[in-house]
Amino acid sequence: MVDMLPVVRCPCRREDGCSRGAFSSMVFDDIMGVSGYEIPKSVTVKSYKLGITRSLLMFITFVLYVIYDGMYVNKMYLKVFPIVGIMRVQLQHPVSRCDPLDEDCNSAYRRFDEMPYCKQNKQVNTLGRDIPQETCDYMDEFDLPAQPFESSQVMIPTRTSVLKQKQLCNNGDQDCKRKYELIGDPITTYNADVENFTLLFDHSMVCEELSKNAHEWDLVGFLRPCGPPHNCPLVALPTAKGFDKQRHVSDELHKRARYFFNVHAEIPAKDASRTPSGDTFRLGYLLEIMNIDLDKTKNLKGHNLRHEGMSLMLEIKYTNFLHNTRPNKMPIVYEYRFTPATFQTYKATEARRDLAGKERSIFDVHGIYLQARQTGHIGAFSLRSLLLMLLEASVLLGLARWLVSFVTLNWWVGKAGDDLEGIAQDVTEFRTSEKDGEKGVTRLKRVPKVVPKKASSSNSRDGETFLRLDAQESGAGSNRDRCKSTWSR
Repeated sequence: MVDMLPVVRCPCRREDGCSRGAFSSMVFDDIMGVSGYEIPKSVTVKSYKLGITRSLLMFITFVLYVIYDGMYVNKMYLKVFPIVGIMRVQLQHPVSRCDPLDEDCNSAYRRFDEMPYCKQNKQVNTLGRDIPQETCDYMDEFDLPAQPFESSQVMIPTRTSVLKQKQLCNNGDQDCKRKYELIGDPITTYNADVENFTLLFDHSMVCEELSKNAHEWDLVGFLRPCGPPHNCPLVALPTAKGFDKQRHVSDELHKRARYFFNVHAEIPAKDASRTPSGDTFRLGYLLEIMNIDLDKTKNLKGHNLRHEGMSLMLEIKYTNFLHNTRPNKMPIVYEYRFTPATFQTYKATEARRDLAGKERSIFDVHGIYLQARQTGHIGAFSLRSLLLMLLEASVLLGLARWLVSFVTLNWWVGKAGDDLEGIAQDVTEFRTSEKDGEKGVTRLKRVPKVVPKKASSSNSRDGETFLRLDAQESGAGSNRDRCKSTWSR
């Protein structure tokens, strides 16, 4: 492909100077090739400067593109395949390391005195902040409103306001200006100790092209403990106590994954853990790593997030390779990434009627809405991808060689450059003889493109023409280096 790029000499660099005809000849003859066809010719220019420059430029091109960008940074020898997955999210109230459905499972809520947002807290607010207070209720996941979302979404209520209304007129009354009126004041409660609720993420992935599928318990899991742009070091998820021997991931595989992904720290066991049923995170820990305070952060109306609600996005990303590392083969790992989404308020509203149908209750539930998705790519070695990378590298190497040739042909001004052009670019024509005895005979005749005015000896070997460049100085910088050249046939 690079051989299609012509190496031409600019007319203004010649001894005869610039002219319209010279420019036309360069465009139509040298670049477009209208008047003839080029056959490759080998011309060796004896110059250490040019030789070292070309070799160095090609070496740098190969190292930067193939070794650094292709092998180290972008892993261009891999063919990357997408994954699909399925997951479920489960909410659970604070318990003493047990199953909430077990008969002897005890709750582990904090006391009201430890929660400054509760009206039942009679102590002075030692935090020194003006925190709005409401009546707090201890609710478990079964007391909360039913989740009207898919398995990858969950609503964690922080505030519930109940409005009771009485019906004033029927649906068919056209003179009805106000169908319902409020009965009493709204009743507002906070969900006590919501920070110590836990979220369980149970997920699996499938890569059809590579015939791979795995559950989260079969893989190594990490967490990115910060918000966007997620540039903090990864931390490992600890295995819950009592499940070490049941772990499907070997210690060696776990160590390799932590080494390649540069993971040194581990999440405290009180904030996260891994079990065969899924990965569990304490909600308060997730808010802390994103620098979110439900009582301190406020919206445009001056209400805090506990009162108005918020939204979080979770991305579970799978991969088995890492950019900016040496070529390697790593196990499939997954990574949790949490991102807060900007909302002024987030709520879900539900209406419930009494048996007579004349009154209804409006449940206005505000809270933390979380939506999860699974992404990622799995890489596998591909000979085709490797050959394509080498093909692209050969194009770049050809461009580097062409650049040196172009500069060489145009470096010397005047006669020295004309001599080099005459040797490097011969013009041969087919001519029919008109002499007696040879009429009608077609012969090849060499027509020099640039006729040199002076010629010295030349060397020829094995069909190659050798040109030696010798620097001559005439005056204090009045002339540039000139080239002594000739050719032999």
